[in-house]
Amino acid sequence: MLRELTVEELQEVQSHARVRGLYKASTESFIESGKRGVQIDMDEGEFGGKNVDSVYQGFAGVIRTSFKDKVRLIRQEDNLYLVSLDIA
Repeated sequence: MLRELTVEELQEVQSHARVRGLYKASTESFIESGKRGVQIDMDEGEFGGKNVDSVYQGFAGVIRTSFKDKVRLIRQEDNLYLVSLDIA
């Protein structure tokens, strides 16, 4: 028999799910936005509930391999920031 998940259960399951290309897509979206910097929301959205170390490693890997000349990842305690290197 199947049991429907509660909103809380669904959020918990999704917070541990891997989404292929999530970090790359998020970094590309940031670059295309033209913003100088953003804070990565660790409370809601696609990264809500995820471990800050895991999110940091995900972004660091993508930036290192694809965007090292365009974006800098900064961690201050449990806060993560993407900063554009193209702020001429």
